[in-house]
Amino acid sequence: MLARYPVRWSLGLALMLSLAQAAPAAGVKVTFDTADSVTLEGTFYASTKGKDMPTVLLLHNFDPKTGGNSHADGWDDLALALQKKDYTVLSFDFRGFGNSTRVDDSTFWKHRHNMGTLFKAGTVKTPPASSISYTSCGLGYYPYLINDVLAAKAYLDMRNDNGDCNTRSLIVIGAGQGAALGMMWLESECKRREAVPDPRSPLLPPSKYGKPEIDNVAGCVWLSITPHVVSRNLPLGDWIKDAGKTNKTPMAFVYSKDDADSDKRADYYLKTIMPKYDRKDKTFKADEDFRFTGEYAVPGAKKLFGSQLLDKDLDTQDFILNKYLDLVIEKRKVSGSWDSRDFKKTHYVWVNSNRTEEAKMPDEKEFKLFPFHMVNVSLSAP
Repeated sequence: MLARYPVRWSLGLALMLSLAQAAPAAGVKVTFDTADSVTLEGTFYASTKGKDMPTVLLLHNFDPKTGGNSHADGWDDLALALQKKDYTVLSFDFRGFGNSTRVDDSTFWKHRHNMGTLFKAGTVKTPPASSISYTSCGLGYYPYLINDVLAAKAYLDMRNDNGDCNTRSLIVIGAGQGAALGMMWLESECKRREAVPDPRSPLLPPSKYGKPEIDNVAGCVWLSITPHVVSRNLPLGDWIKDAGKTNKTPMAFVYSKDDADSDKRADYYLKTIMPKYDRKDKTFKADEDFRFTGEYAVPGAKKLFGSQLLDKDLDTQDFILNKYLDLVIEKRKVSGSWDSRDFKKTHYVWVNSNRTEEAKMPDEKEFKLFPFHMVNVSLSAP
């Protein structure tokens, strides 16, 4: 059962934390590349228990006017607190934000979505620029940041195979529009499967497909999740139903009690998953399969949004670590045990009812560009 309880907020401290840029000493700076040649910078927080504890992926919120990064607000404090409880954690800056600004100018600009039409006039130089910034991105570009989530997951899977972490038991914590991208990624995990080679010949099409990769997601925490990425509205309710109801992936919707829009969204999303959900008494009796899905409305947060809810004077972090994840992981102990992913040699595909699309071929180290059509997103003019 997920309950509401009183908390307080300190605006001054939140402002100071939002200015923090340097990775903490307990985390190690890492870089990894996307399928379209962006070098992402992140922080990897190793666990003393390595592959014996779950892995947490953090997705920061962002804004086309004010920016955002993986060290703003309370992200670093949350990562350190998770590490202290023996979780492995990866945080990273989305492309164009924070320190993730480098691109391979020989290949990045050759991708159709990077050719300049989605960037502001004058920002694509001759020769093409070797760096990008969110200040140069047009409003229609932001859905392509989903490729950064794919790159982060590929990086973690390779660290899994080194025994550094466990991606058979993954937790995703996202805020604002970062949470919306996390939900888009989760929908794609409902469709991504391992392609099992035909035993007669490797040249033949796969003989069968493995289980949906969403089975490896232990749970999600969404801080003020939005149903859009900048100007692009998303079918978030459909994705939440698919992941939360059909695949029974635990989700906690966290928001300020004074945030009326997020409150209404939580009501809608929870009833999408559990039609009999009663917000008044938090009754889960008729929905035992969904007892780790619910909401946490933060009193006293004064309409704070996204990662602002992670301020140390609030109890949001305590809720996530001690009142939510502890329960989710207790349930996950058996099904989330470590196993090699053999990621580099594995063939993955995205599969839906009427088509199959390549996600990663054997011996590739990263996923292909995200298939928006497979998750019912059209990138024509909104």
